Amino acid sequence: MAFKANGTEFESQSEHQLSEMQNVAKLDMVLQSLPKIAAEISSPLTKCDKVTMICTGEGDIGVSKLTGELFTIMNSLPNLIHTMTGLDIYKNIKTI
Repeated sequence: MAFKANGTEFESQSEHQLSEMQNVAKLDMVLQSLPKIAAEISSPLTKCDKVTMICTGEGDIGVSKLTGELFTIMNSLPNLIHTMTGLDIYKNIKTI
């Protein structure tokens, strides 16, 4: 009976470790994808001859406004990824 209890405990630990490995693998794939996503988000700008920015006088202007918009999009990706895949990037990074 003691062997069975130890076997069950071992199986439980193995399942937990496998689950953690799967989360790390998912996180690795997501983190490797982020530069590609950033490139895709910003790629339309590389095709522009010129950009005309109109400012109302409120907040950032010019290049800092444009850069801020790109960062806002990139900052929303972890929540979007969590919604789509269930993978919590912030939680998984903390456990590594």
